Amino acid sequence: MLVKFFSKSILTFVLSEMKTVTLFLLLGLVLGDQWAVLMACGKGFYRYNHHADVSHTYQMLRRGGIPADHIITFMRGDPIYDERNPFSGELFHKPGLDPPNVYQGVVADYWGESVTVENFIFALKGDERAGGKILRSNADDNVLIFTVSMGAPYTIRFETGNDLHANLFVETIQKMHDNMMYKNLVIFTESGYAGSIMKNLPTDIHAYAFSATNDQMGSEWTHCVNCYVRNTYMDFCLADLFSLRWIEYLDVPEQRDTTLDALYNYLATNITVQPVLRYGDMSIKNMSMTEFIGNYTGWNMLTIPRPTEKSLTDYVRVQPIVMSSTCVQQYSNDIRMQALCTRAQSSTGATKQKLQKELSDEVASRKAVDAYFKGLLTKPAYNIFPDGVISTTCYDRAMKQFTDRFGFSEYATRYYKIFINICNENPNAFGGGSLRE
Repeated sequence: MLVKFFSKSILTFVLSEMKTVTLFLLLGLVLGDQWAVLMACGKGFYRYNHHADVSHTYQMLRRGGIPADHIITFMRGDPIYDERNPFSGELFHKPGLDPPNVYQGVVADYWGESVTVENFIFALKGDERAGGKILRSNADDNVLIFTVSMGAPYTIRFETGNDLHANLFVETIQKMHDNMMYKNLVIFTESGYAGSIMKNLPTDIHAYAFSATNDQMGSEWTHCVNCYVRNTYMDFCLADLFSLRWIEYLDVPEQRDTTLDALYNYLATNITVQPVLRYGDMSIKNMSMTEFIGNYTGWNMLTIPRPTEKSLTDYVRVQPIVMSSTCVQQYSNDIRMQALCTRAQSSTGATKQKLQKELSDEVASRKAVDAYFKGLLTKPAYNIFPDGVISTTCYDRAMKQFTDRFGFSEYATRYYKIFINICNENPNAFGGGSLRE
C-alpha cells in the first residue's frame, strides 16, 4: 500500500509539473512578440509636427519594453537639423519651460530619400528588397502601424515621388494576414482625409484601424500659437491633435491597458473639431493596448524623463499673441494663416516685411490654386466626393501635373476630389492620351 501511495504521489507530481511546463510553453507561444512600424514621410521643415508625433510614439513603445529591433522607423528627417529649428537635433511634442526632447534616442531605420512607398511596403511584407530593417513577425505576434503624412483623398502623400494609395495599403495588410505575419494588428493613420485610407479595410482579418478624421476633412494641428519652449518662440506646430491625444493618453502608465474600444471612445469624445473614426475587425475591440505597446517598465529605461506637472502645465509666462479679429475672419478654420496674418500685422521692421511677403506669397499661391481647379470644374458632379479611385495611374498623373506646377500644397488637397472624379470618368485624362491636359 505504501509503495502504491508513493507511486501515485510521484505520478501526480510529475503530471502536475508537466502541466505547468506545458502551460508556460503555451503562454510563450500565445503571447508572441510585439512589433511596430512608424512613419513620418512628409518633406520639409513644416512637417515638424509629424516627426514629433513619431518620435514620441517611439519613446512610448520603448518604455513599454518593446525592443528597438522590433520597431521600424521611417523619417524624412528634414525638420530635425533644419536651420529654422531653434534646437537643432531636438524635437518637442508640446511647449513648456523644460519639456522632454522626444527625439532623444530615436533610431531612424529609413532616412531622407530612402523613405519611399516601395520601401515602406517591402518592410511591411518582410521583403529584403527594402534594403533595411523589415518586419519579421509571425502568426503569434501583434503589430502596430502608425503613419503620419500630408493627406489627400484615398492617398498618403510621400512628397518624394510616388504616393501610397489606399487600395495598395489595404492590399498589403491583407497579404500580411494571408502570410501569417501577425495575430492582431492595430493601425493609426494621421492625415487629412485619413478615413479614406482605411474605409475599405476588411472586417475579418484581425486588423483594427483608428483614423484621425473622416474621408472628407482635414486633420487639425495643435500647439501652434503662443507656443514657447525654453523661452523660445516656436514658429510652427509641434503636434497633430489626434496623434498627441492618443500618444499622451497611452503614455500614462495607469492607462496603457485601456482597450481599443475604450481608446476609441476617449478620442471620439475628446476630439470635437474632427470626427475620429475606426474601421476593420471589431471582434478585437476589447483587446488591451498593452498587447501592442507593452506594459509600463519604468520611465528611466531611456534618458527621456517622465512628463512632470511642471513640464506639462507651467508654460512660459509671456505676453500672448492675441489673434487679430480681421485675420480670424479672413482665414476662418486655418490657424496657421491666422497666426501668420496676426504676426505680420503686429511685427515691425525687417521681421514685418518678411512675414508680410510670406503671407502675400501664400495668398497668391492659393488664388492660383483656386483658379486652376475652377478651370477643371466643368461639371457639378466633379465636385462630389467620390466613393473611391478607379484609376490610380490617372490620379498619379493629375497630382504630378499639379505638383510640377505649384509644388506640394496642403491647401489644394480640398480640391483633389475633382482629380478623382475626372479620372474615374476618363482614365486617360491628364496626359494619358486624352485632350484634357
